[in-house]
Amino acid sequence: MFVRRSYRYRIYPTGRQTEALEAQIVEACDLYNAALDQRRRAWREHGLYVGYHDQSAQLRELRAAGLIDSSANFWSQQAVLRRLDRAFQAFFRRVKAGEKPGYPRFRSRRRFDTLEFSFAGHAGGIELTDQARLRVQGVGHVKVKLHRAIPAEAKLCEARVSRRNGRWYVSIALDAVAPRPLPATGRAVGLDMGVQTFAATSDGELIAGPRANRTAAAAVRRAQRKVARRKRGSNRRRKAVGLLARQREHEANVRRDHAHKRARTLVERYDTICVEQLNYRGLAKGMLARDCNDQGWASFVALLAEKAEDAARRLVLVDPKNTSQACSACGAIVTKTLGVRVHHCACGYRADRDVNAARNILARGLGWSLQAPTVGAEVHAVA
Repeated sequence: MFVRRSYRYRIYPTGRQTEALEAQIVEACDLYNAALDQRRRAWREHGLYVGYHDQSAQLRELRAAGLIDSSANFWSQQAVLRRLDRAFQAFFRRVKAGEKPGYPRFRSRRRFDTLEFSFAGHAGGIELTDQARLRVQGVGHVKVKLHRAIPAEAKLCEARVSRRNGRWYVSIALDAVAPRPLPATGRAVGLDMGVQTFAATSDGELIAGPRANRTAAAAVRRAQRKVARRKRGSNRRRKAVGLLARQREHEANVRRDHAHKRARTLVERYDTICVEQLNYRGLAKGMLARDCNDQGWASFVALLAEKAEDAARRLVLVDPKNTSQACSACGAIVTKTLGVRVHHCACGYRADRDVNAARNILARGLGWSLQAPTVGAEVHAVA
């Protein structure tokens, strides 16, 4: 069995290469806005729907006529049109689902930061050389920091060159990546996600959270005040906004680092990992929204599923209903508010509230997984 993965690396373009990349981003943004304008006008004035295939065919004609820069990579320009088409598909999906539609909008050049290429030979516009250089069409050979070796059996598919707060990155999509199974441990664990602690395990361990937002709150307030004092539209305000964005990026990096390390530790220790299947989008809008977003549960579970698949472990998603209220010893329902942090049942069982919930999650997950196949890297949901 093979899996797909995406590796992100830092790249270090020179001054001229940076100017060339930024020029291509400007052209891609203009193409995106022109394609969006064409779709809007065709529908509003003539009632016609213009799709990706129509615009891709017109793009070829415009390049041949010299109306669009033909030196730019054609596959990359098509990727811009596909990006717009995905935005419209998401719009129609939200309309059918009764959600807030969010019609695609024109993009500012300052907020358009990604170029897409393909490794399909010279026509794709990008190539990874043996000298740890990334050859980008129209840019040259850009230095790349390969901090993580690309598997020899993997097939390079696509690449995204992105600009983020003055730094440049490339994300390489790999296909046919062979998983690396870990030796079996014969152990299983239940995880209960919490606010005061990041998670509690059925073994009684309380995992501390990253708390990146609270830790950096003072620095963020200083950066926000600096932005507020600058005149709108000035270069000084733009620089202050960049400093604030860099601070927010640091918070995201702290959460990502914590999620990677904790997920890897769990995958190495346990064969089966049971996690409650929470409504993260709903929690992000509730009373504890700030704490929930600060913990980064959704990204952690996504990384845990990815690492479990790669290590041939099983991840079981469990319905969280009554996991905090039920007693893991006798099954009785002990009603508790969020302020009650200790579970104390009439049967005499006493434990931390989150540890008790984690043991209920483990029991539900194991009750199902014992009837499931024991081979393969799988993610299952259990009601």
